[in-house]
Amino acid sequence: MSIVVTGPPSPPWQPALSRSEHLSSLNFVHCGQLLSQDVNALGGFGTRTTLNGLLATVSGLKSRYNKLYIVTPYKAKYRPKTADFMIGRVTSIRRAIWKLDINYRFPAILHLNNMILPSGELRRKNLDDEIAMRDYLTVGDLLSAEVQHVRNKGEVELHTGHVSVAKCGQGILLRVWPDLVRSQKKHICEIYGIQIVIADNGFVWISSKAMAEAKGDYVEDITLAKRRSILRIAACVRLLGKRWINISENTILFAYKLSLSYKIREIAYPDVSLSLISELRNCEHSERENCQGYHTSEA
Repeated sequence: MSIVVTGPPSPPWQPALSRSEHLSSLNFVHCGQLLSQDVNALGGFGTRTTLNGLLATVSGLKSRYNKLYIVTPYKAKYRPKTADFMIGRVTSIRRAIWKLDINYRFPAILHLNNMILPSGELRRKNLDDEIAMRDYLTVGDLLSAEVQHVRNKGEVELHTGHVSVAKCGQGILLRVWPDLVRSQKKHICEIYGIQIVIADNGFVWISSKAMAEAKGDYVEDITLAKRRSILRIAACVRLLGKRWINISENTILFAYKLSLSYKIREIAYPDVSLSLISELRNCEHSERENCQGYHTSEA
């Protein structure tokens, strides 16, 4: 009688790239690494010029523009810029201003004059509007706004743009590292009937309806199917943030499609998450090659 000893079965997934290959493809550098020994090299953010050459002062992604070197750290705090789209939570109400938490070291300020009233009237605010401030926004409310101005000391002033009280209603709020959010023109997207708001300050809002009406936080009864879709998209966003993948409409859509073969609770399992990330990187790589081939054929 012969006994055959075999090892454990091979996993059904195979990683697309090893960790070292993936980091090298992203131009990842660590703190103290030599970037260039060229005397004419220019050092930008995250670099320092020494006698040995240009060194990186933070760990992150290296970007080069001609002779200018910039290192963008992965885990950097949010630095607001003018015209940034963001989601904030009201923390306090004072005379004619709201203070919001925007994932920044200072609370942002939203003046009453910088907000369009729910009625849509464009007029100068008076004392009655100041008294009714809590009817528009109260402590704990979530709303979307844009950065109007950043002062020299770092204080941020907001305005609601052309939207009258863009308040967030029912949904799930997630917080990711701001550097994982790509620069994009559209911050509000829709995936299979679920609307997603991706803010520049690292807040991701997922709901069946992106912005609620001014008078009510709860605008409709959400069906069970939509609730499951919201939970699945939230699990995909958490997976992308945990695996340091840029968060955009395309990456969320890819992750959502790949996760349909698993239950929602299984997305957080280590083996399932590794399999999804491997397939996601393969999809991104093939899409990048298709885009390059398309531009080459057009040229």
